[in-house]
Amino acid sequence: MATLKGGTYVGGDLTVATNLYANVLKSCVAVGTSPLTVVSTTLVTNLNADMLDGYHASASPSANTVVLRDVNGYIQTGYINTTAGVVNTGASNYFFEQSNDGYIRKKSLADVKTEIVTSAAVIAGLTYTPYNATNPGGYTSNVGTVTSVAAITLGTTGTDLSSTVAGGTTAAVITLNVPTASAANRGVLSTTDWTNFSTAYTDRLKWDGGSTGLTASTGRTSLGATTVGTYLFTLVNPSAITFLRVNADNTVSTLDAATFRGAIGAGTSSTTGTVTSVAALTLGTTGTDVSSSVAGGTAAAVITLNLPTSSSANRGLLSAADWSTFNGKTNNTGTVTSITAGTGLSGGAITTSGTIAVNYGSTSTTSCVGNDSRLADTRTPTDSTVLWGKVGANLKSSTTVTSSVDLSAYGIGNITLGANTAFTFSGYELNKTYMLIITANGFTPSWAVGARHIPVTGNEVFGTTGVFYVSLTCIDSTSGSEKLLTMIMKGA
Repeated sequence: MATLKGGTYVGGDLTVATNLYANVLKSCVAVGTSPLTVVSTTLVTNLNADMLDGYHASASPSANTVVLRDVNGYIQTGYINTTAGVVNTGASNYFFEQSNDGYIRKKSLADVKTEIVTSAAVIAGLTYTPYNATNPGGYTSNVGTVTSVAAITLGTTGTDLSSTVAGGTTAAVITLNVPTASAANRGVLSTTDWTNFSTAYTDRLKWDGGSTGLTASTGRTSLGATTVGTYLFTLVNPSAITFLRVNADNTVSTLDAATFRGAIGAGTSSTTGTVTSVAALTLGTTGTDVSSSVAGGTAAAVITLNLPTSSSANRGLLSAADWSTFNGKTNNTGTVTSITAGTGLSGGAITTSGTIAVNYGSTSTTSCVGNDSRLADTRTPTDSTVLWGKVGANLKSSTTVTSSVDLSAYGIGNITLGANTAFTFSGYELNKTYMLIITANGFTPSWAVGARHIPVTGNEVFGTTGVFYVSLTCIDSTSGSEKLLTMIMKGA
């Protein structure tokens, strides 16, 4: 075996017939020339190179690198592109991603079928019922090959949960409308409503007889308690018969019987006091009615009784002068010597006997008979006004109506909608105004013949909530071309 020692220079080709042994083979050739030419395609064991065909190896999804498994044996990559044909038959396994974790796994054909046919979550996102061998009756013909599925488009339209699909089976776009829950909508609970309901439940617990979360003093203030009311609320149970006294500083005290009698000046014994002197009643005429007063307490009580003289303003004693006047009144008896006929009458003067007759005619000094045509005339009141009390009861009364409204019956109609309602009208009377009160109740009112309604500027727009007050004035009652001046207002 020949040996080349360090520093040996070979000017031309070096041919080795068998093996060449060296610690390090170092090539100094410039970039662009291959430093090593190999004829054999046999595997070189333990050959460790930094790049493979000009590319570095990487376990992360980096561009222009050779794929390398990571420490878990996984391959990290982005898209996988293939030019291979589509296999429609003979497939036994499918690749899928689980729970959006970014990893692709195998799933058997049987498992895929089970997932599609039995999973409620999967079926809920479809616009058709997939074929189920155990329930073939639920199958529909809306099938195809889905080549693109976008994420569910979320919306808030409508009054209940709803789902639509567009794009067919090749590029299905599913829209799921989940409205916000309200009195009219079935949907998800908003964060505001959740907070309100949660707070309402917590506040309700404050009224269940406990004191959790309550501050007594602020609670009394919130209830409108005055200073006296606050003292009454916090008054200690006396456990005995006592009397309440509201003091000048608005505090409240409880007094036993003796103390209470002393406080009101009635003595301190169990009696009402000792009368030591009683004077005769002092009579007076003050006031407009009989009245009595006392002074001097129990020791020297002086009682005054006021009896005013009776008059048109006073209830009291009849004076002697008035008695004489009343007593001198006669009983309206006597002899009539002459009767004279007044305006509208004839037959006077009568001194002994005769007849007074009524003069009928059409002048200002005559009377009219019961069937006089003038009694049925339509006449404008002399003061050019009609008082509310003179208006017919039916025009002031309210009645419950349906979608078919008779404008000639009553003057006010009420209706609470139970469905979306288109109103029709009959009984048109020129210049008559009718008030229609509509409670929407979650439904929308409308006009069956919109051309008959002449709107005014500023009208409210019908909706599904609130109470609508609709003023309908007939401005044309011609059959077939009726017109209603329509003003729509909305209440709270």
